[in-house]
Amino acid sequence: MTYKTRTTTQNSAIHKYFELLAEAFNDAGYTQKHEIFSKVDLNWTAHSIKEGLFKPILEVKTGKKSTADATTVEISEIHKILNLWCMQNTGIDVPFPDRYGCQETTPKSIKTSAITSETKSS
Repeated sequence: MTYKTRTTTQNSAIHKYFELLAEAFNDAGYTQKHEIFSKVDLNWTAHSIKEGLFKPILEVKTGKKSTADATTVEISEIHKILNLWCMQNTGIDVPFPDRYGCQETTPKSIKTSAITSETKSS
């Protein structure tokens, strides 16, 4: 079966996902180490998510090195793999954005809301 490569809408959504995941990692206090500056903690960026997390999974799973060559189905599969890893290792869940850039709330924001509600009622 042949699948089409990612659509313009999916391309926008995947890059929005990279931004949202980077923001969630940074908000949760996760940093990354740079191979040259091993003692420096760096914030995550959309670029570092794409190059350091998404593309390596894409290459192992499909043999493709560029997200531009990935099919719509492969983009979805890689997101599921990466998001599952994030949930299992960090508790961060960033659903794939829809065409409007919307996403569901993450467990972190749900926990924060619950704490805020408890604090207000005390």
